[in-house]
Amino acid sequence: MNISNLGRYLDWSKFTMVQNQERTGIKALRKRILSLALLLFVFLGALPSVLAQNFEQAIHKIEDMQNRGAYDSARILANELVRLPAISAEQKLRALIVKQFSFYYLGRYDSLRAGMSVLEKEIDESDGLYPELLFVRGLQKGEDAAYSAAIGDLLEAEKRVLTITVTDVNEDSDGDGVKDDEERADGTDPSNACSFKIASQNATPADAWKAADCDNDGLTNQREKDLGTDPLKADTDGDGVPDGVEVTDGTDPLDASKYKDTDKDLVPDFVETAEGTATGDSLKYKDSDKDGVPDYIELRDGTNPNSATSFKDTDGGGVPDYVETVLFPNMGLAATNPNVRGDDSQDTDGDGVPDYQEFLEGKDAKDPSSFTDTDGDGVPDQVERNDGTNPNDPKDAKDNDGDGVADHVQIRSVQLSVLERLVLPWGTKNHLGQLPTEVEVGIFSGEKIKFQVQWNKTETLNILKRGTYELTGTLVLPKGYYNPYKVNGLIRVVVLPKPAPRDVTIDKSTFVGSTSVFFIPVGAFVVNDPVDNIHVVSLNGPGYDNKYFYIQNNVLYWNSAERAPGKTKFTIIIRVTDRDGNTLDKFFEITRTRPDFSAITIYNTFTPNGDRFNETWGVPEVRFYEGARISVYERGGARVFYTENPDVRWDGTYNGKEMPVGSYYWVIQLEETGETRRGIVNLLRK
Repeated sequence: MNISNLGRYLDWSKFTMVQNQERTGIKALRKRILSLALLLFVFLGALPSVLAQNFEQAIHKIEDMQNRGAYDSARILANELVRLPAISAEQKLRALIVKQFSFYYLGRYDSLRAGMSVLEKEIDESDGLYPELLFVRGLQKGEDAAYSAAIGDLLEAEKRVLTITVTDVNEDSDGDGVKDDEERADGTDPSNACSFKIASQNATPADAWKAADCDNDGLTNQREKDLGTDPLKADTDGDGVPDGVEVTDGTDPLDASKYKDTDKDLVPDFVETAEGTATGDSLKYKDSDKDGVPDYIELRDGTNPNSATSFKDTDGGGVPDYVETVLFPNMGLAATNPNVRGDDSQDTDGDGVPDYQEFLEGKDAKDPSSFTDTDGDGVPDQVERNDGTNPNDPKDAKDNDGDGVADHVQIRSVQLSVLERLVLPWGTKNHLGQLPTEVEVGIFSGEKIKFQVQWNKTETLNILKRGTYELTGTLVLPKGYYNPYKVNGLIRVVVLPKPAPRDVTIDKSTFVGSTSVFFIPVGAFVVNDPVDNIHVVSLNGPGYDNKYFYIQNNVLYWNSAERAPGKTKFTIIIRVTDRDGNTLDKFFEITRTRPDFSAITIYNTFTPNGDRFNETWGVPEVRFYEGARISVYERGGARVFYTENPDVRWDGTYNGKEMPVGSYYWVIQLEETGETRRGIVNLLRK
């Protein structure tokens, strides 16, 4: 129905000031308004529920009572209907419109205020239902008011509401896909595109609504409809991560158990970033009460994140389920069963303090030396509390045998060290590197374990000397073990005898005799020894011809001024001694070479004049021959010089007197070879 039709349908000029005519007109008007209200109600999409059907039945019953003149009964029923809490504001107004006609016929107008108080607090001029409210207010002018004025107000209100009805009955003002009247029935705002009920969204939303993001989660409304997420709820699955973030991360925004969790601590990266914790460290998350359970998990579990005693603990063992199943593995510890109470006292490092207790104390549950020990006696406070001793008194630890070592320490202490044995060949290279780095020790608990050891005084182990050596070593204690009894590591090392040298040779066994040099190198000894290259070679005693020779730095020297006339072959015996004391004795034959007698150069002039040059004459080269005789004669045949020692020379005198300048005759005879040589020597005194 439009405004022009309404104008033709309601002719204001037909009404007069006569009461009967007014009542007749009002009755007709009532029927038309009720019909229009019913049409409006249908147009606006009345709730298709049992309540709506009952409401319609009540309206029809009121109309029937009015038609039969039972105005009081109609008023009472309408008044009860208005006060029903379950009906909408629009339905209440409709019931009041019906009720007002009963007041007209009864001539009571002020009593309408009893029904008005229900709605006057709910509807103001900005509300879409305000025109309908004027229906009721138009009849509240009192008994003395002219009926025509009251009717005029009523018709004006009707005109306004019908105009709104015709214009807005099928409109969706905010484009959210829910008709305005249905939004009013739902109690949502028909002018706010982000105020609606999802279940009421039966129409196609506007493009602007599709492109908008009502919940500011990073997804457009249309994208959320496509995904099945809630465009009015930033985190559809309630996992603490906005839908848009989950889509970006590739997780499911409809599954609260699926979200990006880089460090596997069950706290979403989005939440950790917001809390300022490390998304890559599974042991760093917000834990306000320091019970090991992230605040995020506690909030999901419904426990108090600010109470260290409030956490989910299925088996009641005192360890949170989260710690048993998540934190322990993330700490490198074995997970325990949150449904089994017996494993809550897990003690990975065996220090007597449960893993969870160590976590609470900020200690390392994998390090048996990391525990709270207030009095420094080596016994954890937790153990002392269990033993009933005072964790603040270092002299109060439990010590059953009274040896001054606490039981907790003793049971983890070294009791003995197993003697190690090592046999090394003589001269082993890097022999200290052959020593074992570990020794087996026995613990008072009965455990046998390998400990690292640092050997002491290793310089006493002489790998170049056969024998048995014993070393002690300082034990390197692993964490959680003790050595109050100062047990050392022990090792016995046997150095095997060195094999004796196999042979010795000399690289040169011949030398040339000298008349003036009596320290002459002959040759170097070479020792054949596959085990060692350091040896001492010496002459083995004074026997044989050893007296003529000397050995220095394993080199043989002729070391004698003796002539050893006639001797060209010399026999020596030497001894090789290695660094292990092994010896090797061997004979060598050494040859001394001498010039042939016929090849010896004999000088024919000398000048005994006191200038210290060429003062004497002789033939020392024959000193190596046996039985040499040297004679010098004057012209008359007298012998003026004779010697059998070639080292003795003629000084040009005879019986202490200088011989005159001139030529003299010499004769050299060798008994060894039978050779004789003769010649002239000139004595000059210039």
